[in-house]
Amino acid sequence: MVLGARASGTAVVDLRASGAAIALMSLAAIFAYASWQEWANLLLGIWLIVSPWLLGFAHTRAMHYSIGVGVTVAFFSALELWLVYDAAPVKPAAHAPEKK
Repeated sequence: MVLGARASGTAVVDLRASGAAIALMSLAAIFAYASWQEWANLLLGIWLIVSPWLLGFAHTRAMHYSIGVGVTVAFFSALELWLVYDAAPVKPAAHAPEKK
C-alpha cells in the first residue's frame, strides 16, 4: 500500500472513494464528453485539496498525496474547461475577388 500502515481509515476511504469517482468521471468523458464531467472533476480536485483538514488527517503522508492529486486533477479540469469555453468560433476571412 502506498500510504503505509500508518494512514488513518478516514484518509484511506477518502482517497479511494475520490480516486474511484475521478476514474469514473474520466471514463464517462471518454465515451461521451459533457462539461458537467469536467466541473465534477474540478470539484473533486478541490475536495481532495481541503479534505485533509476537514476530515482530520492533516500533517500525514496521506495529506501530501491528497493535495498533490487534488491540485493535479483541479488544474487539468480547469484547463480543459478554459480551453473549451475560451475557444471562440473563428469566422472565415472574407475573400476578395481576384484581380486579373
